[in-house]
Amino acid sequence: MKVLFTLIFLFLASEFILLSQIENFLGVKKEIILQNHKSTVTNEFKVIVNILKDLSQNTFRGFINKPAILKAIEQKNREKLYKLLKKDYSYLKQLGFMQVHFHLPNNNSFLRMHQPHKYGDDLTNARYSVAFTNKYKRFIEGLESGRVVPGYRFVYPLFLNNKHIGSVELSFSINKIVNEIEKVYKTHTHFLINKKVFSQKVFEEFQHFYMSSIEHPDYVKLNRKYLNRIETWYTDQSYKNAVEDGLLTKQPFSFELDIMHGNNSKHKHKVVTFLPIMNIEKTDLSYFVFYSDSKDLQFIEEEELIAKIIGSIILLLIFVVAFVFYQHRESIIKSKNTLQIFNDTLEKNVANKTKQLNELNQHLEEINRNLELKIEQEVSNNREKDIQLFLQSKKASMGEMVGAIAHQWRQPLNELAIRIQKLKYDYIHENISEEYLDNFIQTNKKTINFMSQTVDGFRNFFRIDKEKTDFPVKATMEEVILMLNAQLEHFSIETRIIGTDFTHYGFKTEFQQVILNIINNAKDTFVENSTDKPTITFVIRNNHIIISDNGGGVPLRIEYKIFDPYFTTKEEGKGTGMGLYMSKIIIEDNMKGKLYLENTKSGASFHIEL
Repeated sequence: MKVLFTLIFLFLASEFILLSQIENFLGVKKEIILQNHKSTVTNEFKVIVNILKDLSQNTFRGFINKPAILKAIEQKNREKLYKLLKKDYSYLKQLGFMQVHFHLPNNNSFLRMHQPHKYGDDLTNARYSVAFTNKYKRFIEGLESGRVVPGYRFVYPLFLNNKHIGSVELSFSINKIVNEIEKVYKTHTHFLINKKVFSQKVFEEFQHFYMSSIEHPDYVKLNRKYLNRIETWYTDQSYKNAVEDGLLTKQPFSFELDIMHGNNSKHKHKVVTFLPIMNIEKTDLSYFVFYSDSKDLQFIEEEELIAKIIGSIILLLIFVVAFVFYQHRESIIKSKNTLQIFNDTLEKNVANKTKQLNELNQHLEEINRNLELKIEQEVSNNREKDIQLFLQSKKASMGEMVGAIAHQWRQPLNELAIRIQKLKYDYIHENISEEYLDNFIQTNKKTINFMSQTVDGFRNFFRIDKEKTDFPVKATMEEVILMLNAQLEHFSIETRIIGTDFTHYGFKTEFQQVILNIINNAKDTFVENSTDKPTITFVIRNNHIIISDNGGGVPLRIEYKIFDPYFTTKEEGKGTGMGLYMSKIIIEDNMKGKLYLENTKSGASFHIEL
């Protein structure tokens, strides 16, 4: 009897350990599913916001940033502006825009397309986005609570002839974002706002648009007709604890929600994901909450039940066998053949289980290898893309350099032509002597050597460095200036280099390409603006290089885009838009430095920090 109690105790202990291990193993799988879902939801939200941003940018370029519209704003002619946009605004509402709202530089409302009769109110304290754009004359986007409902706002500065004349807001309601997410990704979504922000921002007469959040007492949510059907989900205390703990992290979090369907025992598994969104002022968090069905969690629950049943049966069989083995040890000893068969069966089962575990491990290893291959492939693709962009920029530079070679050779070729013509004249008049021929040969050799050195200099520029070397920065810049000397003299462009040389470890020809791009941009600006006494100044301060010109600078409306790929102000066919983009890639990615632009009173200054 003592042995029986001991076996029962061991069975219960083993059963507890077995069930715990199964739960732990499947718990890890659940955590992976929740983490993947959190990443998926985050990416889905970013995709929707990027789509809306592209829509706002296309609307700004196609409907707003036009001479007639800007002229009406400059003249403060509200009636004309409203008439110009009335038809387009009807179309924009169909696209889902909540507001098209114009503001003056002093932040006063100029025209609300949805409420044209309401204007003149000061938005400085009510709309951070408007105050920011008019103050810094830069685009801003983000979530912002309004006096009625929150919206995702895109606010653009407005310029006419480089003069700041105000700003315009193109915004979408939160319900627009929620509806797009639900329509595209088939997941229930709603939006939570902190009660303090709600009380401070929303006018009292519009507070009925909101209702208390069942997820957490410190938040309210926008009223939506079908929210009531899911309120019973939140009664579980574990749900409230998960929300409370997740909100404390101020990070995205996901957890499982197990819902019982009516009187049957069928469960429906959902993944609840809270996605925090910082407001446009970077001072407060709101949340998008996503409720998504999960067949994976349903499968894990079924897998857990089956694993527990099979494991318990196997464990019970093991202990029953052990008990029988103990009770009948004498008869088992006498029945060796029967025992051998049993042992063989047991070993076979163990071998099968071991084989299954090995196959599972091999499968996991194969998944890891495939993941590593995919990562390597993506890295390779990105490197290939960078190489193609670099070669494209290099080819564009070759066009510039061919022009420079033509300028460098024009004078020597003229000299050779004149000497050859003079040779015929001297031959006719019998002025050719041995000394004359020696001088003629030596003089033309010098000219040809000069042309050869010019070609060698350009050949070195187009050589692709395979290894990094220490190169003198100042001397390298002087080499580029020397290569471009003929063009610079042709356009009467003066260059000055101030400061002491220093060495840098990197790819010399890549650095030369950056200097070439900046000089060519300055040259094009001089020509376009007919600059008087054009000058390019190079100032070296330790590892900081400042390249300045007096060409008038970069217009504010495009200053933030000049380093974008394929962006150019030149006519079609005269520029690739890759020069400054590749220059930034070379300095910041390849040379681990910084490249940025500052406008000065007289022109543009490019700063290179190595």
